[in-house]
Amino acid sequence: MGKIDSYKKERKKYLNGIDYVKRKMKRHIILLSLMALAVIVYSVYCTIDMKMQDARSTEMYVKEYTEQIADQIDMEVDGGMKTVHCLSEENELKKDEDTILKFLDHKREIFGFDFAVYKNAETEQIITSGTIMNKKQEVIALKNTEVFREVLEKGFCAVGIKNGTILYAQNIYTDGEKVGTLWVGYQEERFKDIFEAKVFQEENSTSYIINNHGDILLTSDEKSRNLNLAVLLGNDEDTRSDILKMRDNIAEGKNGVFRFLTGDHQDYYLAYAVTEIDEWTAVTLIPADLFTGFSDSYVGKMLGCLVVALVVFGALFTLLFKGYSENSRKIEKIALCDDVTGGINRIEFQMRYQELCRRKKAEAYTLVLMDCMDFKMINDSLGAKNGDRMLEYFYAVINSCLYPEKDEFAARIEMDHFFLCLKEKNPDIISRRMDRIVEEINSFKNTDLTECSISFWMGACAIENNETDLVVLQDQARAVVKNLSRQEAGTLIFFDNNLAEKIQREREMERGFDESLLNGDFCVYFQPKVDFRKEKVAGAEALVRWNLPERGMVSPAEFIPLLESNGKICMLDRYVFDFVCKSIKKWKAEGRDLFPISVNLSRCHFVHDNFLSDFIRIAEKYQIDRRLIEFEITENIFLDVSQIRKVKEGLHMIHQYGFRCSLDDFGVGYSSLTLLRELDIDVLKLDRSFFSDLDNRKARNVITSIVQMSEGLGITIVAEGIETKNQICYLDTIKCSTVQGYFFSRPLPVCEFEKWVESFIISDYM
Repeated sequence: MGKIDSYKKERKKYLNGIDYVKRKMKRHIILLSLMALAVIVYSVYCTIDMKMQDARSTEMYVKEYTEQIADQIDMEVDGGMKTVHCLSEENELKKDEDTILKFLDHKREIFGFDFAVYKNAETEQIITSGTIMNKKQEVIALKNTEVFREVLEKGFCAVGIKNGTILYAQNIYTDGEKVGTLWVGYQEERFKDIFEAKVFQEENSTSYIINNHGDILLTSDEKSRNLNLAVLLGNDEDTRSDILKMRDNIAEGKNGVFRFLTGDHQDYYLAYAVTEIDEWTAVTLIPADLFTGFSDSYVGKMLGCLVVALVVFGALFTLLFKGYSENSRKIEKIALCDDVTGGINRIEFQMRYQELCRRKKAEAYTLVLMDCMDFKMINDSLGAKNGDRMLEYFYAVINSCLYPEKDEFAARIEMDHFFLCLKEKNPDIISRRMDRIVEEINSFKNTDLTECSISFWMGACAIENNETDLVVLQDQARAVVKNLSRQEAGTLIFFDNNLAEKIQREREMERGFDESLLNGDFCVYFQPKVDFRKEKVAGAEALVRWNLPERGMVSPAEFIPLLESNGKICMLDRYVFDFVCKSIKKWKAEGRDLFPISVNLSRCHFVHDNFLSDFIRIAEKYQIDRRLIEFEITENIFLDVSQIRKVKEGLHMIHQYGFRCSLDDFGVGYSSLTLLRELDIDVLKLDRSFFSDLDNRKARNVITSIVQMSEGLGITIVAEGIETKNQICYLDTIKCSTVQGYFFSRPLPVCEFEKWVESFIISDYM
């Protein structure tokens, strides 16, 4: 019994041991299974989440890429429209057929048009230059399309696409009458760099330009040309829904992206971005497996290996993560890189700035804008391809001058505008650094580019705190550049409170100009010109003052440059001219003595061949003697050398129609005595700076030489800014007797001026 009992005890103990092992193994198996299941579930969850994030990231990157294409299209079309607009204003288009043809051939060669067409509005005659698809019939067919009819009827520039040809059209007017229409066309190769750049090196990716109906206007894919996008994508119900939503978004000016399956079950992303051109939308088709190929492949391997052995799971996950990372870096590189310079783009620039703000470091930095002067001229002369190479070179030099260890960075934000974020607050140090950058650019080291003199407008703004929005800073830098003169090119100017106040005042003046012109807030003053030898009033200058209701009198030095920059100075000049003509008519009716009145004429007028037509119409309206009107142009009109020919032609026209002409502010530094001999002017007004230091013998000799030369040329001299008796005595010695200045009178309102003329006696002053 004892042995049996002992055996039972041992057996029970053994069985209990086995059960324990089994239970333990079972627990381990269950635990291992649960762990494996957890790993699988977690892996599946991570995979799904990763694919969702991948899809979201992909959509964002594809959308950004398409928006970049839309921006490129906008820049290309904007350049073309500006070119056609400038050509339409050329006088040669209003001459005989041979002249027009030669003009078209010449401009086609310069600007690279494939063809140019001019249609006379009266005779319906069509003059062509270059190779045109199906000749004139296709041009006429495009002219009859809805977009061209609408735009051309309104008198604006139009752009359209027909059979792979980009066509620009511009109505031409003379005295408000339509005299013809100019068409120029480029073959689709003009957009070659935009459309043949395969997205992410994928051959199956394609870009298009479509209209609001979904018709494909332009593409590098010959098979899909002239098709409708809906036909190309297929007739699947989900796809139709996406297309309808896309059309609604396009109509509202919204960009977007969606994923779809083609008829042969190929997975694609389609992104669309509305351009600034009416009825043009940029579209990009990209295979979805370009982004999901890595992840799909590794996910399959991972799930398969998890079933066989958990040991392989870690390796597969590592491979998956590596592939995903590589794919993400690849996409990120494309989305955050500038396709012209190869450097970072505006998105990456903004992200880096935000990172500085997050780390509370932005306030240690300064934002600098570099705007290349006359880059359009460089681009036109070198060609678009070499122009892009030039921009790439600029960025390479700029980037080489930065300190990455200090988190400095730079990017081409748009066109030829480069923004730099420099870790420096001292304006002098920043100025020296920018000088070195410009100097390095002009050295043209390590490049085969054509060397030329490159200048930049440069504006800067210090980052005051980490809460400042980047857009605000960029606008401030742009405001600095906008307010720079050509003489300030190459000089770094900082944004300050004075400029901020100036911008605010300018905005107020721009908003109030039209209303002020209608309300008569512009007041015309007259400042007499006196011939002290003949003891009589020799004339007067009409000067304008702006009396803003909320601000009072505004200085001409403040509003004249503003109106010249926005083109409204021409309206103001005509307003003053009308007032002067009306005053002369009144004086004649009252039997008063009449003398020439000079009216300032802005250089903005000279860009138009027929700018005098409005002035002639006003003069005829009041029936005044045109010899009583003297147009004044300032010496700085010759700052732009390219405009000298236009000015000479304008001066000849002024005399041809019976008006007089004077050159104001002579001597401030732009004109030369040689140029003076070439100008057809009646009066030369010596700037007040000549008479500020009459004790200087050299100054007196210069004045004497000018007076003698002008006398030999038959030009009348008027001394400006005369304020003292001593100046009058000196002028008497050199036989310069016509003066204008406070010695005799300040500028006067018309009523006071009339009283002054009536009471003028030379002895009261001499």
